[in-house]
Amino acid sequence: QKIICIDFDDPRGREVLDKLIAEADVFVENYGPGVLARRGLDHDSLLKKHPRLIVATVSGFGRDSAYSEKVAFDLIAMAYSGMLHITGEPTGSPMLIGTSIADVMSGVHTVAGIGLALYHRERTGRGDRIDVSMAQTMLYVNEHAHDHLYEQPVPPGVIRSFRPMDYPVL
Repeated sequence: QKIICIDFDDPRGREVLDKLIAEADVFVENYGPGVLARRGLDHDSLLKKHPRLIVATVSGFGRDSAYSEKVAFDLIAMAYSGMLHITGEPTGSPMLIGTSIADVMSGVHTVAGIGLALYHRERTGRGDRIDVSMAQTMLYVNEHAHDHLYEQPVPPGVIRSFRPMDYPVL
């Protein structure tokens, strides 16, 4: 494995990138909206030129959503999903989680999608597009917040991050 820095706008850099993509199984990107499209490196352009390629995109809100033009990062995805609201003291402000969970879980979802797309390619011979939204991933991770958290009152002295289904009803 090598780490290289490529200037997409330099013809020499683009030539190197094009050669790497031609040999690649998967192209993973998390650029802001429109950055790769302006350079002819969006999923449609890549799949037209390399029909067996798996193109995986990780973005704040997904490439086809109402918020697709908005840039996001871990903290924004956590806030948007409500994850910050359920963490911390019951009467306090939303509290940061001690890990970059939106980044990590979006990566896990991306890897799962890539694995399925590679399996699909083995069966069909065709590449595919994967579009992972960090905000949507956090809604999946936030599995109990919407269904269970507000059904029961929070017992006195218990922080908001408790899980009602694991806590005895008082």
